[in-house]
Amino acid sequence: MAAARPAPMPAPASAAPRDAFMRAFYPRPSRDTSRFEGLSGSRTGVREREHEWARMLNALYRAAWALVLLVAFLEASPAPDASASWPLYRRTLANSGAAPGPAQVTHLELHSLWTYRAQSRLTSAPAVANGVVYAGTWSGLALAIDAQSGRVQWSTDVGANPDTFYGGPRGVIGSPAVAAGIAYMVSGSCTAAALDAVTGRVVWRRQICDIARNDDTYASPVVAAGAVLFGVDQIADRPTSRGYEIALDTVSGAERWRFYPQRYQGTGAGISATPAVDLERGLAFVGTGNPTPANHPPPGPDAYAESICALDLQSGRMRWAFGPVHPHDDGDNDLFASANLFTATVGGVRYHVVGEAGKDDVYYAVDENTGKLLWKRRLVPTSNYAMVIGTSAVGTDAIYVPVFENQNLGWIVALRSSDGAILWSKRMSGAYEAPALWGGVLFVTEAAGWIDALSARDGRALGRWAIDRPVLGRGPTIAGDTLYEASGQALHAFAIVH
Repeated sequence: MAAARPAPMPAPASAAPRDAFMRAFYPRPSRDTSRFEGLSGSRTGVREREHEWARMLNALYRAAWALVLLVAFLEASPAPDASASWPLYRRTLANSGAAPGPAQVTHLELHSLWTYRAQSRLTSAPAVANGVVYAGTWSGLALAIDAQSGRVQWSTDVGANPDTFYGGPRGVIGSPAVAAGIAYMVSGSCTAAALDAVTGRVVWRRQICDIARNDDTYASPVVAAGAVLFGVDQIADRPTSRGYEIALDTVSGAERWRFYPQRYQGTGAGISATPAVDLERGLAFVGTGNPTPANHPPPGPDAYAESICALDLQSGRMRWAFGPVHPHDDGDNDLFASANLFTATVGGVRYHVVGEAGKDDVYYAVDENTGKLLWKRRLVPTSNYAMVIGTSAVGTDAIYVPVFENQNLGWIVALRSSDGAILWSKRMSGAYEAPALWGGVLFVTEAAGWIDALSARDGRALGRWAIDRPVLGRGPTIAGDTLYEASGQALHAFAIVH
C-alpha cells in the first residue's frame, strides 16, 4: 500500500508572537549603568553585554521553535509499518520467509487487486519496500511497480544471457534486494546492478562472471555490512569454470572478495543459493553445488562441493564447512535451496542453528559456531526422486520444507526444529517454490498453477486459488495484508482477507 503522507508542516510564527514570547520568558537587561560609573569603558561594556544577551536570546528562541516544529512533524508522521515490507529474498537476512500475521485463522480468502503482464517470464519473488514492488523479467528488465495501483513506475534493462538451454534468454531470475534507497539486481548476463530505487537510474553496473565459460546466476543478492553478495553457478552441469561467492561494495560496486569452494577450474560446486547472514557473528552461510559434470568423477579433490560453508563477511575467508554431504559424488545433490538461521534447543542445549535441505531429500541442521551436525532428516523416505529446490520457511518451533518430485507431485513437510521430527506432511502437486509463512498460515505455490493456504500448526487446508502456469519462481512475497506471486508472464497482487 502507498505510504501515508506526513501532515503539512506548521506555518512559521509571525514577528508579534515571537516578540511576546521573547518578552515573557527573556526580559531585556536593565539599561541602568550607574553601577558602572567610574569604571573605564563602562558604556562599551554595557553595549557588549546587551549584544551578547541578544545573541543568546535569539539562539534560544530558534532552538525552542525548532523543537516545536520537530514535535509537530513527529506527531503528524506515522512510524513506518515494518510488516508492510519484504525488502529481499525470504524477507530477512536469516532467510526466514516469514511475515507478521494472525496466529490463528479459520477462514481465508485471496481477492485480486491487480495483475501486471510482462513480455517475458517472471520467476523472481518480488521485493517490496516503501510502497513499491521490485521484480525482474527473463528479458532482462528490472521493474518498479506501484504496490497500490499496479502501475509501472520505471523499468531498466540490466541485460540477459542469450543462451537458450532453458528455453530462452535469461535476464533477472532471482529476487531484488532493496536497501538504503538502492535496488540491487543480478542478471543472467553475469551483470550485477545497483539502481536508484525511486528513478531506476543505474548507480553502478559490474560484470561478476563470464557467460563464455557457461557461468550463470540464479542466486538472489543480499546486502550486509556494506557489501552486496552474489552467488555464481554454471549452466546445467556443464562448467568450464567453478562456482564462487562474490562480495561487491554497496556504494562503488568494487569487488571486496570472492570465495571458491573448489580448488580447480572446471570442477563446478556452483552457488545457486542466497546466503543467510548473521550480522552479530559477522558470518554468511552458503550452500554449494555438486562437483560437476554430473555422473562423471570429479577431476580433483572435492574440497567443499555439496557443503554448507561459513564465510567471514569482511574477508570472505571460510571459518568452517559442513560437508561434502556426499563425498566424491558423481550425482546431482546440490544444496540448491538457501540456508535458514534459527535457534533451537537440542539435547537440552540452546544452539544457533544453520539449516539447509538439498537435492538428496535431506534437511541438515548444524551448529552455527562450529559446523557440527546437530540432526538430519530424510523428508520423503518413500520416494527415490524427491528433492528440495525451494528454500524452507521457519516459524517459532518448526521448519516448513517444500519437496519436489515433478510438476504433478510434491510435498510440504513440517519439521520440529529441536530434533527434525516430522510434525506433519502434506502431498501437493509439485511444491517447487519456497513457501511463505504469514503468522499461523503457510502459503504454498504449486507448479501446476495453484496457491494453497495451509494451517502452519497441522497442515489443514484453508483455501486454494488458481493462477497462471507454470509457477516456477522463488515463492510468494507477503507485505502487510497483500500477497504477491510471479507466475508465467504475470505478477499478481492479492489482498489477504480473513
